[in-house]
Amino acid sequence: MLLEIGVSKSLAQLSIGELGILATDSLLKSTWEFLDRHHFQFHTRAFFTLPRQGDCYIMEAILPYVHNDEHFIFFSKCRLYLRAIYLSDIVTGDGTAIEEIA
Repeated sequence: MLLEIGVSKSLAQLSIGELGILATDSLLKSTWEFLDRHHFQFHTRAFFTLPRQGDCYIMEAILPYVHNDEHFIFFSKCRLYLRAIYLSDIVTGDGTAIEEIA
C-alpha cells in the first residue's frame, strides 16, 4: 500500500483522510480506516530509502500544490503507470528537467 500511495511515512503516521483516496479498496485499507477511526496505531518495519541524495517522493513533493482530489488521484495514477516513486525516477540524469516520457 505504501508503494501505491507513494509516500515515505508509515500508515501509522498518516490519517486515512489525507491519502486514503489513493489506496485501492482492500482488507488493508479497511483495517487502516478502522484503526484511524478508533485512534489505534499499528507499526510496520517497511520503509524505503531514497536512491539519491536530495531526492524525494513524488507524491510528497506535489501534496502542497494539489488542492483537488480528482487531480491528486489523476497524478497518482500517472505515477503508477510510469512505475515511479521518487522524483529521480522521472527526471533527467542531471535533475534539471522532467523526462519527455513522463
